[in-house]
Amino acid sequence: MKAEDFAMADVEAVTPDMLGSIEFMDADDELAPMARSIQRQTPHNYDLNVDRIKFLYTSKSKKEGGKFTIGELSARSEKERAVFDEYDYVLTVYYPTWKELDKMNKFIQLDRLLCGVDVETKESGKEVVTKIKKGPFDCREYMDNMYFWGADAVLKSSEVVHLATSRIAEQAKESKTKKKKENAEH
Repeated sequence: MKAEDFAMADVEAVTPDMLGSIEFMDADDELAPMARSIQRQTPHNYDLNVDRIKFLYTSKSKKEGGKFTIGELSARSEKERAVFDEYDYVLTVYYPTWKELDKMNKFIQLDRLLCGVDVETKESGKEVVTKIKKGPFDCREYMDNMYFWGADAVLKSSEVVHLATSRIAEQAKESKTKKKKENAEH
């Protein structure tokens, strides 16, 4: 299967409203169905267990290698999983940029984040040991994302995210400066 065969219309993904004062908000309703669609339709994510990933929106932007990204994937530690074992990973997307993306860019960016899921299973004697890891950013696994969607589409999508996030950050900075100036005048 190739990107042109990807059935996006099958997924009803609606981005809810998020208050600006909230740092994190549950995103399972939108992102989990999208991730399941990616898991079913991309050869590089066939073994992905979407139910073991907690999806969140965040109001905090993230940079990797000097460029803004749509979000991040974090592998939960053994200690965290001992406290609450429902999730192995937490995937966050930067809400202000995410809500502006079209469906294609959302799927490309979500797939890119999901490429970091790395579950290693080994047999150790009679028991099976599972090691939860996160693939490094921009490593070989991310090449699968580029191969599937097309290098131009992925690079353009990443640039759209960087530029939109830069614009949003600049607008927030200008707004903050304006409010400080207005408060100083009163």
